[in-house]
Amino acid sequence: MNNEEKILSMLEAMQTSVETLQAGQETLQANMEALQTEQEKTNQRLDLIEDTLADVRNRVGRVEHIVLKIENDHGRQLAVLFDGYTQNTAQLERIETVLTRHEEVILRRA
Repeated sequence: MNNEEKILSMLEAMQTSVETLQAGQETLQANMEALQTEQEKTNQRLDLIEDTLADVRNRVGRVEHIVLKIENDHGRQLAVLFDGYTQNTAQLERIETVLTRHEEVILRRA
């Protein structure tokens, strides 16, 4: 094999290597584009999750406000109910005292 044939053989081997490298580069480029597409989809889903989370936070804030209002209203209503119970008990005790006096008067006359 003479020098020209060796050079030609080496050039052919280099050409094959370059073609292999180009095919690998094209595959990498296609994979990179697919990865970018998937990343865009992931970003869109993340945006949707963030929007949903903001909505949930807003709703929770409103629920907390409503719960506080209900607790305050019920607290006042329970206080009024307890006052009524206390007044009722005091009135029953007064009635019982008067009734006891009347029984004593009736028993003395009998």
